[in-house]
Order: sequence, then structure tokens, then C-alpha cells
Amino acid sequence: MVGLPVAALAVLAAPVGGRSHKPQGVLLWAEGRSATDTFCETLKRTVSLKYCNGHEESFSPSKNRPPLTRKNLGKCSRKNQLLAHVKPSHLREDTDLATPELLMGAARGLGFGVVVADFRQNQLAREVSSFERDVSRRRVPRDAASDRFCGGGVKAGFAANETFWRRGVDAARAAHLRVVEVAFRDIVSNVCGTVDRVTRSLAQCSSPNCVCRADGYAKHLTGRPRGEGLAGRTSPAAADCLRREFEGDPRYAWMLNLSRVVPP
Repeated sequence: MVGLPVAALAVLAAPVGGRSHKPQGVLLWAEGRSATDTFCETLKRTVSLKYCNGHEESFSPSKNRPPLTRKNLGKCSRKNQLLAHVKPSHLREDTDLATPELLMGAARGLGFGVVVADFRQNQLAREVSSFERDVSRRRVPRDAASDRFCGGGVKAGFAANETFWRRGVDAARAAHLRVVEVAFRDIVSNVCGTVDRVTRSLAQCSSPNCVCRADGYAKHLTGRPRGEGLAGRTSPAAADCLRREFEGDPRYAWMLNLSRVVPP
């Protein structure tokens, strides 16, 4: 649903103060539909990591994964399952890690040390991709596009999403975690270059033993053809709603071109 904070996290356990035999880790703090599968799988192969709880989205409520709590995060650390994509929406009010500040502070205290912060600037393209995924999984019918994109609150939702994501980045720095900021375009244009930026922050990669292993993995390129326009990927009515809301606002109007990844 537009307006909910989204995003994603990858956490790698980090030794605090001096060398340790325990490997460091990375926390991917990112929205979904932001090439996170491609990034995580490439990093996992390059550094020989294990996913927390055995899955990339280690704490996804929609996939019946364990809730994101201090206890469950600690279990992953003890098992050396040190790679996890956590979205901002995985933070729940009924847990002890309900805010970015609580999460990042706990991560530091549990020995997690590197946060990769990934943001997809064309949030409309991300939201359209999310809608298409929901349609393909029969979570919503395609004729629900107007329900999702009309009503006039899309821009406000996007602004809230970005503010919440940035709050997580700031909280990670305040907790003295090592932060590597990346963008969607970095991953899709040069996934190995992006992964290399992360491995340079990892103690277990201090010697040349972390050579990027992309192996042609690019899940972000699968799915519906990206050449279709906004109306074809949503509906003519939804596209008309979005144009009325976005046109005239340079912060968002450029997003109507779903193929653009950065502002002009």
C-alpha cells in the first residue's frame, strides 16, 4: 500500500574493538523492489555468507518469518547467519525493536557492524513494480490499480517513506555502525562495483579473498517487460490520477517516466 514505509536491511555481524574470528556482516536497509535480491545474492556468494533464518527477507511478516526482535537477531548472530534484508516495514510496534534507533542500537550491541543503505529514487517505478508483483501473486486484482494510485496521497506517502529510510541511516551512524549508501542504479548498472564497496568495509575481506561472484544473477531483470508505459502497467484511470497529482511538481513529475532511475 502506498504510504507505508518500505524499504530493506542486510546485517553482517561485526567484531567490536580488535580482530575476531567471527566474520563481520552487512545490514541491508532498503525498500523492496530495489534490486535487493540481486545485491544480496551477489554479496552472499562473494563473501560466503548465510542468510539469517535461511532467507533474504529474514523477518518478513508476509512470509511467516520470525518477528524482528533482539532475541531473534541474536539467534542469527550466534548461528553465523549474518546476511539479512530488513525493510523498514518489518519494524513492528509490538516488538522491542520498533524504531530504527532501537534496531541500530541493538545491532551494534549484538556485534553487527555494517549497514548497506539502498534507496530507489524513482519511488513510483518501485511502487508500480510492487503492484505488478501483487497482481502476479493474486494478492490483488489488476483492476484494483485505481484503489492503489488514486486519492491524492501518493506523494505524501513517498515523502514519508524516504524520511523513515533516512531516519534509519542516521540511526546507524549514531550507533557507530559503518554505513555504505548505495542507490538502485548502482546495483543495476554495476552490481560487482557496488558489492566491492561493501567488502572493503568487512574485516574478513582484508586480504584479496572476496572477489565478486555475480555469476549472471540479476533477478531485477526478470518479470514483466519494462518497456510498457504507466497506463499499461497499471490502468489508464490510475495513470490519469498519477499524472494529475505529479505533473507540475518537479520533485515527482519525472517519476512518471518509469524508465528513469534518477531525476533529470
